Amino acid sequence: MNRLAPAHMASLIMGTWFFASATGNFVAGLIAAATGSEAASGEGAARETVMGVYSQIGWISIGVGVVVLVISPLIKKLMHLDTLADNNVGDDLLGQAEVGEQQAAGVHPETRPG
Repeated sequence: MNRLAPAHMASLIMGTWFFASATGNFVAGLIAAATGSEAASGEGAARETVMGVYSQIGWISIGVGVVVLVISPLIKKLMHLDTLADNNVGDDLLGQAEVGEQQAAGVHPETRPG
């Protein structure tokens, strides 16, 4: 998220990210309240209520997914992913060059198992 945001808006984007997370938790609470067993008619009515709520949420999720798939190519064009570059291109971690070597795996090259 932060790499795609303009530098002057990075904190706003991160705040929006956390606000979206909090909103998701709030909506989850509303869904739990909507599926509560408030029905006085017994367990059958409560089950119908729960299935109705989750069915509606499922159809809304499918609709949102289709919309996201349709606008995804436009969003990718607007992201300018080809202009992103790593700032630490030449900074290798200590020992990173030896990862593919036999010494890195704990095998001494002169005493290989037969």
